[in-house]
Amino acid sequence: GLVIKGLALHGKARPLLIAVILVILAIYTNRNHLRVNEYFDYPDSRLETYRGTSNSDNEYRPKWDDGGIANTFRPEAQISQGNGELTVIRSKSNLLELAVRADENIRLDINTFYFPGWKIFVDGRNNVFKYVGEKGIMRVDLTAGYHLVEAKYGEPFAAVIGDMISIVSLITLVGIIKTLKHKNIKTVFMFL
Repeated sequence: GLVIKGLALHGKARPLLIAVILVILAIYTNRNHLRVNEYFDYPDSRLETYRGTSNSDNEYRPKWDDGGIANTFRPEAQISQGNGELTVIRSKSNLLELAVRADENIRLDINTFYFPGWKIFVDGRNNVFKYVGEKGIMRVDLTAGYHLVEAKYGEPFAAVIGDMISIVSLITLVGIIKTLKHKNIKTVFMFL
């Protein structure tokens, strides 16, 4: 009955009723966030060396990791099979450059979780790599010799398409709102 009466309201009472309903819905849908069950107070020293994901429960790790890799400290890259030496040239969140000297055929583990968008280049050439190495870290097999290895992350094609759809949708919405305001039509957008 209240909803039907609300729809029949005109003038200034209707936007007020809509605002009250939206506030009640916002409080109801966020009721679990009003009272936090447990707080984590980590020291800054842990944050400086933490290699896991962005929250304490590692909810954003890949599906193939059971938590064993995310909670251990590992170097950015290491040689897991064979003999050789590596030097980190440059390290950023989306780029890792390594100089590798392999005394024999080696297996290089890049201790970063694979997500779509990661590419590995060996001596400037795109390399097919085994991303499901140990628990989803990136793994590359190299021949004996000196190599420049670059691991680069770029947005996957699906993310680029999603970005374009979002931009076109936003431009379309702004155009519709401006057209409706220009024609002086009273619509749902009267509060804008």
